[in-house]
Amino acid sequence: MSAVATISSICCCCANRLHSCFALKLCEEERGERARAAGGAAKLVIMANNRHTIILIQPGNRATRTFMDYDSIASAMDGICGLFEKRLKDSNPNLRNITYDIADLYRYIEALTDMSALVFDPAISAYAPFDRAWIKQQAFQRLKRLAGQ
Repeated sequence: MSAVATISSICCCCANRLHSCFALKLCEEERGERARAAGGAAKLVIMANNRHTIILIQPGNRATRTFMDYDSIASAMDGICGLFEKRLKDSNPNLRNITYDIADLYRYIEALTDMSALVFDPAISAYAPFDRAWIKQQAFQRLKRLAGQ
């Protein structure tokens, strides 16, 4: 396990390509080995929603890299939706009400140069990296829960 201060594209423990991340990184193989050694499943499953979450986002060139820090996965998904809604409002200043569906949010996420998430996993005392597909799935689940309320 290695702490990094800048974005790296190569995993320090297995030399495989990883998505961007700023904090402690563990590749899929290492996380799987740790889970198997602990008697758990090879795939990391985040059950609890109240895990510290860092969203890494790069809207354009390298100079636009930034991160957003949240107390939970749910608040991180709310933050991503908030960014998208702000972009919609900025693009349509004359509209009072703007509606969008999940496909619009997915297009926004895919149009970003890079987006990933780091979610703290207390079982390994480190941040586990997740890609856009995971973020889209979590955003969908969050919006579905909000719509059901």
